[in-house]
Order: sequence, then C-alpha cells, then structure tokens
Amino acid sequence: KNLQLRDYAVNLLPKLVENQMQEIHLNAKDSCHVSTILEAEDRSIWVGKVKELYLERYAMEIFPKLRFHEEFKIEEISLFADDSDQITMILEAEDNSLW
Repeated sequence: KNLQLRDYAVNLLPKLVENQMQEIHLNAKDSCHVSTILEAEDRSIWVGKVKELYLERYAMEIFPKLRFHEEFKIEEISLFADDSDQITMILEAEDNSLW
C-alpha cells in the first residue's frame, strides 16, 4: 500500500487511521501547505508502520511531528529540499531529537 499527499493534502495525515504502508510520499511546494500540521506537538502524528518514507520540500518540516511504530524498522527515508527555507525547523532542532 502506498500513500501520496501533496501540497494542502499533507494536512490530512493526522486524520488518517493507522495502517501498515509500504511507502508514504509527502510533498509540499509552499510553507502554507503545511502550516496547520506544524502547529501539532512533536511526535504527535501517529504514522505507524511504514517501510519507506519520502519527504519533499516543505513536507520535510513535519518530520519532527511524526511518530513511528517502535517495533517496526523503516528501511528507507528520503529527504529532498531545494531551498534552505524548507528545512529551517529541522536545523533548529536539537541534535539526535528527530527520531
């Protein structure tokens, strides 16, 4: 099973029921596309079991908000940003605090 959410649709992620996914792709071209989800507490958005996670552009900013199943190993994480503004919050996070 694969899930792709783009732009404003990324804000739907917290509303989804936990599921086991092969891949989750999140892509937000503008910071306003993730502004709602950025208000959430860190590690408060339950992703559950996912093997591959792809975060592109401003969707990378929600990485600290995600919480994964503790007993499940993610096989691949891919992060892509084409502008330093897209990773501002991640750069401000403490070392070793994202996962």
